[in-house]
Amino acid sequence: GDDEFGDDDFGNEFGDTFGDELGDTRAVVPTNPLVFGSILGGFGNRGNNRDAASVTVSGSKFDAVFPETLALVSEHLEVLVADDNLFRSVDFEVMSLGLKNLTRLTIAANVIGDAFRFVVNSSRVKGPLTLDPFRALTVLDASANRIGLNGLLELGKLQALRRLDLSRNKVSNLTRLHKKQHRDGGDSFENLFPSLTHLDLSGQHP
Repeated sequence: GDDEFGDDDFGNEFGDTFGDELGDTRAVVPTNPLVFGSILGGFGNRGNNRDAASVTVSGSKFDAVFPETLALVSEHLEVLVADDNLFRSVDFEVMSLGLKNLTRLTIAANVIGDAFRFVVNSSRVKGPLTLDPFRALTVLDASANRIGLNGLLELGKLQALRRLDLSRNKVSNLTRLHKKQHRDGGDSFENLFPSLTHLDLSGQHP
């Protein structure tokens, strides 16, 4: 019934509906990846990767980004405007770990689905591995993508995030998701978005 929320129901509603849009694996070889030369052309500061405070790479239909590219500017890049491209969930994950000092990200009007996952530090994890996705990010505009309930939960892990625009995505059925979280023993809504002060969920699509 409506009060029950099994794994099959969740998968059927949010996984199968959009297929690869939500599975979002790198099944297709990128044809227009974001490369360092394009980042150089998008600098809003002096044309030197050591001085890269902000970069704009909008409207170029980039369809991939790789860690080695971001490593060249990650220390100094604070603002990235990358709207109106073809970045997917896997690229969003790459950015989350490769842009450790980023404070503002605009990634609206891409094709980010619901498959991205942020692996964060845990007391259960032992060893030198440090995972702290988007550790400095305070403002995120991810409007006009394909992010759903799973993605909302993942974004809730971002400790510094204060303003989030998820308008015109596929976030719906929050009550049902709360039940799923309670059943699965995941983070409750009270533990998500610890720093958030503004959330825009307007204009959601089914």
